[in-house]
Amino acid sequence: MRRQRILKPQREAIIARAHGCCEYCLCQAKFATQSFSVEHIKPLHLGGDNSLENLALACQGCNGHKHIKQEAMDPADGTSVPLYHPRWQQWHDHFQWREDYTVNPQYHTSRSSYGGSVADEQIQLAQFAPSIVCAW
Repeated sequence: MRRQRILKPQREAIIARAHGCCEYCLCQAKFATQSFSVEHIKPLHLGGDNSLENLALACQGCNGHKHIKQEAMDPADGTSVPLYHPRWQQWHDHFQWREDYTVNPQYHTSRSSYGGSVADEQIQLAQFAPSIVCAW
């Protein structure tokens, strides 16, 4: 079966919904050194589709670390937990920005997303101005 491409109107709708920010770390595309991707929250091979509900804007770091994973190990206790889902969960309920521009994960899902998926070294943004973070 041939994979359907994400069409330009879909891509534009996804970027607008995300306010031009990665839906996993909230960094703005306009400050990124690499272009952002439209990624499948639930991978196609696990039954995901190309609906707007299943597509998210992701920076290359988050997209590369998440890849096709749906869950990861919580580094605090070793349990397998689902990764952060940008349609079902609110970012600010699971993560906080620290004063040094790193992300502070709050719960199992957030620890597994950042500890095992999004950025092993925690997202270090101290070299950028605080304005790179979307203020939703």
